[in-house]
Amino acid sequence: MISTKAHGVATITLQNGKIASINYLIVDLPVTSLKSGKGAMDKNAYDALQANKNPKIQLELTEAEVISEQLVKAKIKLSIAGTTRVADWDVNYNLSEGGVSFSGSHKIKFSDFKVAPPKAMFGTIKTGDDLELSFETIFKSTNETALKTTN
Repeated sequence: MISTKAHGVATITLQNGKIASINYLIVDLPVTSLKSGKGAMDKNAYDALQANKNPKIQLELTEAEVISEQLVKAKIKLSIAGTTRVADWDVNYNLSEGGVSFSGSHKIKFSDFKVAPPKAMFGTIKTGDDLELSFETIFKSTNETALKTTN
């Protein structure tokens, strides 16, 4: 499933063409923005993720260590279907004019978030418990304090 509807806010300090620090980063993803291209499977996924009760998936950075000019070790608080878990993620980044792009992937289990894997065809088709989250997002500066650059 893919979504292009995530909304995030970050406070990132750049120094000498690289990230010096990430002081704040949070991303909200509306559950119903996830699309597989198959309407019935989407509905099953929304039900499994309890979209009516928990309409968004939230990712919040709690700690970040810049490892290199392209890698951040991040402690991420991920909330899905009303359950929150914290894990260490490796996040790649790239600087571009006026913004910072982040990408990576992280493996989770539906059961870690108390979510029953989605089923289809009256339960005859089931997904497994394992899920790999892949992401690619760009944070663009909206004002001078949101993306600080120092030399």
